[in-house]
Amino acid sequence: MAKLKHLWYYGGDADEQALVIVDGVLYQIPYVVNSKGEEIMNEELPLPTLSPEPAGIHVEADGTARPLTSEEVAALKTKYFLDREGHEKQAAEIDAAYEREAAEAVATDVFQSLPVIADADETKYYLKAPRSGKEIRNLLKAQGLPHVVQLVGRTADKVVLVRAGSDFGRTFFRPDVEYPGPATHRLWAIDLADGLSALHAKDIFHRDITVFNALVDGDRATLCDLEAGPTSKAVIAPEVFTHGNEAFTDKSEVFALGALLWCFTQQSAPRPYRARYLERTGQFGSLIDRCLQVDPAKRPTAAELAQLLREEKAGEANGTKGV
Repeated sequence: MAKLKHLWYYGGDADEQALVIVDGVLYQIPYVVNSKGEEIMNEELPLPTLSPEPAGIHVEADGTARPLTSEEVAALKTKYFLDREGHEKQAAEIDAAYEREAAEAVATDVFQSLPVIADADETKYYLKAPRSGKEIRNLLKAQGLPHVVQLVGRTADKVVLVRAGSDFGRTFFRPDVEYPGPATHRLWAIDLADGLSALHAKDIFHRDITVFNALVDGDRATLCDLEAGPTSKAVIAPEVFTHGNEAFTDKSEVFALGALLWCFTQQSAPRPYRARYLERTGQFGSLIDRCLQVDPAKRPTAAELAQLLREEKAGEANGTKGV
């Protein structure tokens, strides 16, 4: 059986929580940073049991448990699509929502004002359905920035972007691919820290720095997808979980970038709610530790992280210990 922490299903943005069915019992744990519930989700503490065994168990932040009735369990399964048919329904609803958002974005003045690229060469350009007018405005503000995907125009219903490689997740999360070594990981990390720093200098938050939004091409890397949210659960910073989007700052993005550095070294991706528990050893170990601090004030800025990465690279080239 897979590890329990890999089996959780994660509830919606309005009520962050994790659910899992173990031996026929549904467990529900609302997510609270630095709580016993979080430790249970991450296998630091065992799942609680009740006697007689109920249909489900709700676990509070302090680890105390109460039974869920069969009706409550059925309602949770329906709400969060905890079966095959439900997941298929959810996927169809998401696809329909994407289509609506794209149609609304195409109708905006900012999209219509873009230069039309006739017969865009898809070996040079990537055609993407926009998600919002905000995404298009971010792309315009990001023109000329280093290591950030570049907008050149539009077709009838898509933005036209300069191709900058393929996303890290789909490229390297395969057993049959030759994976680059640590020197390349460091160059990727420097590029992405520079790109994020450049976005922050323009008052742009990326909000979803993941393995699927980092394009790699040889030893170069580029940030893509400037939709500005929503943030993937695997890389949401603790302060945002606790206080909501009003607590989101540039340091929240550095938290996500720290998780991405871990992905480069592990050729894997963190599970939702797992980023704070990632190992801080090996290449980037101390830098990952700085980025994943619970207190955002203790994290570096993106510009500081880029400088630390360069110092580490220079130290290794000179035969001295890096950061």
